[in-house]
Amino acid sequence: MKQSTNAYPTLPLDSERILKARQRCQKPREQEEIWSWFVLRRVTVYVTLLLNRTPFTPNGVSWLGIGFFLLTGWLVAVGETWSHLLAVVTYNTGYACDCIDGELARLRNKTSRRGVFLDTLIRACSIPIVASIGLALVRWHEVSFGEPSLVYGIVVMSTMALLVPSLIT
Repeated sequence: MKQSTNAYPTLPLDSERILKARQRCQKPREQEEIWSWFVLRRVTVYVTLLLNRTPFTPNGVSWLGIGFFLLTGWLVAVGETWSHLLAVVTYNTGYACDCIDGELARLRNKTSRRGVFLDTLIRACSIPIVASIGLALVRWHEVSFGEPSLVYGIVVMSTMALLVPSLIT
C-alpha cells in the first residue's frame, strides 16, 4: 500500500521530484520524532539529494554528526551565554546529520553493521551532553574553566568505552 505525500513532511516549494525523494528516503509521520517532523526533515531532504551527487557516504555524515554532538556537550559545559547559544546550533546540526545519514543510506540502498553502530554511538552522545548540563551548573559557581572540560572529557571517554564491545562482535 502506497502512502500519501501527506504522511511525509513537506514545504510549499517541494517539486514532484522532492516529494518522491521524501517518500523514498524519509520516515512516515507515525515513525518520526516531533522536532524531526516539524523542523529538520522539512529541509534535510535537500541536503541529502545534494550529498547523493557526491562520494560522501552515510557513515561519513554520521561521523560528522557525532562530532557536532560532542562539541555541543563541551559548549554546554563551558557554561557561558555565547557557548549555550552556539550549542543550540551545533546540537541541531548534529541532529540534522543524524537525519541525513539515514536518508542517504535509504536513497542509496546502503545499510551496514557499521552504520547501525554509528547510530548507536550518536544516541550514546546524549549521555555526555546531559552530563555537561551538570558541569555548566558547576561552572556557574565559579569553578575554573579546566575542571569542567576535564570532567566532560572523562565522561565522553567513559561513554564511548562502553560501546567498544559492539565493534568486536
